[in-house]
Amino acid sequence: MSFTWPGIPPSSTVLHRDWARAGITQFEAEFPASLEGKVSPEEFRETIDEVNHLLRCADNYGVCGYLEGLVACASFFSIYICYEGRSAGFARQLKEFLKEQNRSIYAKAGLEWKNPFDNGLLYLEISEN
Repeated sequence: MSFTWPGIPPSSTVLHRDWARAGITQFEAEFPASLEGKVSPEEFRETIDEVNHLLRCADNYGVCGYLEGLVACASFFSIYICYEGRSAGFARQLKEFLKEQNRSIYAKAGLEWKNPFDNGLLYLEISEN
């Protein structure tokens, strides 16, 4: 069953969250039929694999991540005024990666990957320009 999100043009391709691994933020990696002839499956696979890799890294908390959370709570989150947190760092990396991929690969095909942080990581949109 296919679900369409409100406000997304019908010409856009939507990659839904992959909920198969609970607690891990990632998107479906299957090559969409709507991209056939526009980009190669290999280019798509490299892009979606890196997106999913960055999201897995952002979800992977170690001792430093828990310590950051503890200091953030103790400082009423004012630490983030002068310090870029882990999540913000990975969000910035993902934004820069998608911008570079759009410029070097997808703009030539008239496509643009939208930042999934803009919709709360619910879906990943690939729109036609």
